[in-house]
Amino acid sequence: MLHYLSLRNPNYQHENIKHRLIFQQQYVIQNADVLMFLYNLNWLNLDLWYV
Repeated sequence: MLHYLSLRNPNYQHENIKHRLIFQQQYVIQNADVLMFLYNLNWLNLDLWYV
């Protein structure tokens, strides 16, 4: 929806590009936290397998 509005209205894209960048950064950080959690969980499982 955001992409569609930005294509239709350049001013909308210009006004909200900073907010969209901040949102993207937060989204990447959240995904990184989840990936690190799964990565650590996977290593714990490997350790349990070798016990």
